[in-house]
Amino acid sequence: MKFNKYFKSPVSLAIFIFVFITALIFSTGSLLSVNLISSVDALMEDAKTPHLLQMHKGIIDVQRLEDFAAKNSAVTDFQVMEYVNFQNSDIVVEGKSIDTGIQQNGVVKQGKFDFLLDRNNEVIEAEPGEIYVPINYMVEGKLNLGDTVSIAGEDFTVRDFVRDSQMNSALASSKRFLISHEDFEKIRDRGEMEYLIEFRVANEKDISEVQREYAALNLPSEGPTITYALFKLVNGFSDGLVIGMGLILGLLSLGLCFLTVKLTTLRKLEEDFRDIGILKAIGIRQRSIILKYLKENLSVVILAGTAGAVTSLLIKKSALESISIYMGINSGFVAEVTIVLLSALLIVASVSLYNYRVLRRIRNISPVEAINNHSIKFKKPQKYPRLSGNKILSAPDFLGIKSLQNNGDLFLNFVLLLTLATLAMNFPQNLYDTVSSPKFATYMGIVEADVVVDLKREGDLQEEMANYLANSKSVDKFEIFKTKKYVLRHEDVDVNVDVVVGDHSEMSVNYLRGQAPTKADEIAISSILAEDLGINPADAIHILKGDSYEELTCSGIYSDVTNGGKTAKVSFDDSKSSLSEEVWIKVHEGEDVHGFAEDLSAAFPTQDIKKSSEVLDDILGSTAKRIKTLSFTSLTVSLFIVFVISLLFFRLLVMKEKRDISILKALGFRFRDVKRKYYFQGMVVFALATIMGSALTVFVGPMAANLVFAHFGATNFKFENNLFLSGLVFPLLILSVILISVSLITRQSERMEIVENIKERL
Repeated sequence: MKFNKYFKSPVSLAIFIFVFITALIFSTGSLLSVNLISSVDALMEDAKTPHLLQMHKGIIDVQRLEDFAAKNSAVTDFQVMEYVNFQNSDIVVEGKSIDTGIQQNGVVKQGKFDFLLDRNNEVIEAEPGEIYVPINYMVEGKLNLGDTVSIAGEDFTVRDFVRDSQMNSALASSKRFLISHEDFEKIRDRGEMEYLIEFRVANEKDISEVQREYAALNLPSEGPTITYALFKLVNGFSDGLVIGMGLILGLLSLGLCFLTVKLTTLRKLEEDFRDIGILKAIGIRQRSIILKYLKENLSVVILAGTAGAVTSLLIKKSALESISIYMGINSGFVAEVTIVLLSALLIVASVSLYNYRVLRRIRNISPVEAINNHSIKFKKPQKYPRLSGNKILSAPDFLGIKSLQNNGDLFLNFVLLLTLATLAMNFPQNLYDTVSSPKFATYMGIVEADVVVDLKREGDLQEEMANYLANSKSVDKFEIFKTKKYVLRHEDVDVNVDVVVGDHSEMSVNYLRGQAPTKADEIAISSILAEDLGINPADAIHILKGDSYEELTCSGIYSDVTNGGKTAKVSFDDSKSSLSEEVWIKVHEGEDVHGFAEDLSAAFPTQDIKKSSEVLDDILGSTAKRIKTLSFTSLTVSLFIVFVISLLFFRLLVMKEKRDISILKALGFRFRDVKRKYYFQGMVVFALATIMGSALTVFVGPMAANLVFAHFGATNFKFENNLFLSGLVFPLLILSVILISVSLITRQSERMEIVENIKERL
């Protein structure tokens, strides 16, 4: 079939472009989704990830744990993996201390499951003197093959990089280095020991029951508890978020595609209006005429869909780069080709069915009207208001409004297209601004502050730092938060929860309902924990203190993604040992945060002091960068769409109004008056589309993003709106593109032959 003949028509070319873009987005999104799911599953299967992990610092009775595992019929395997934490100052790479942000680093040896894998997803057997380092540090350029790494005075050579099914993600605050059993024994006493108590079960449905039985026996639990489902969710978070946002843009693109097909098809019918009337007059069946146009467009749509699918396969390597590095690609070529072709086929079928629906308008064309009028009139034009009664608008502006009124269907389609394009431009940018904003921390369970200090327990350090901060003129407010492990009980269900102790009234997170705890008998809990336990504000919940439970009242529910999204906050304190202690500091507005952090580091050189912006960048920095790239791509594509659609829309209007334009020129209207009419129409469409697109961004954007983040415990957040971009830059870009399109199209009307166009209608 000769496809090239169809591309002589700008209508066919426009359909090809938009179907191609839509097919490419959906094919690539489907390809990424399938690979992400299969790769996460394969990584966790190869690594034999624990179904239940309990971290613990402190004294441990291994025999008691072994007895619990042996007696529990649901448990199929059990181990206690030793994980030795080291400070960044203890890890030296090529003579310099490693800087890994907020990440805590430690060394492990291989166990009987929970394996660390190489870049072929094979279990690593480390030899003495070798070290295998987290793959994150390869991506960030912190470590290279062959580097010499010294840990607590012991030298190692970087042999390769590891994939860690537990701690691959930036959301995991710890990273594991792998060394041999012999080397591990040498340095195990030079760092801080932490135990990873791990269980595997026969059926994932049994995980919750094992977790409840573990908590009921008060077994070691001085640390976070993480389940298999959360490991899977965390592993796919960054790529899943970008894929999700991409597919949302794909849906917008599909909507644009539908409206584009409608607009271009109507333009084609306008061009062939008289020919259609003649065909119907000589007895050609309507069905045959419809199929004729459908076949022409169908060829273009199929070609565009195929091109989109092929392009998706061609860019597969770069699109899958992140998944390939962190997890490896598990799906086969046949499966990838199948999912890509099915996605493209879905787009082709959807567009073709919609095109058929638009072409059915041919049934409304009267042969007599088509031969005599030369213009599609699917409904009678409005007869009011009249130019003679107009006292406000100039004649060109008034005629522009009348033209839009008489072509309401085209006008509505153009407005909807520009609305979706505006949404496609604003949504990714607002998402990027939201994720990169310091306020986003409050939706993640992190208080909004400027500097955070991870306190090391050294004598009276806490009191010393409190005095220093209280006397500092730079500090607006600060609070010391201690994280302690408690057992919470609600309706006979016990859970081990990390509870943050401190004054939450001044420096708080985002509360979905209720408020921060201010009294000793109040507790606030995270949204995921509240959902699991079925708790609402004002409900009673019990906390284990010593040997007895005390009743507390739930004061509020907040967003949190830390520690598996299951945390709580109280204002009381007791003698229970802390898992960690942190100082969150807010400086006065206008103060130099970087300078203050440096001064604080100089005063307390042994402490880990970070700007909160660095903390957020460590957690979501890479994801934010990918969203920013997605935002730029969406902006570019959207402006291109606006340009093409504007050309089509005003070209169609000019074609429909050739006679009217000729009459205006015959009556003495100057070309600039005719041109002003279309400029005014462009301004009206632009204003409506901008208002509607901005409204959709405000309401639809947060809803879509909340659906993604809610799985991690971050809910009910509001989009940050960069008013300079969304309120000024983007609208000016759209307006400029529309006006350029009007200028290009209206030049044709300047060359119109007045007599010929008037005679043609007589």
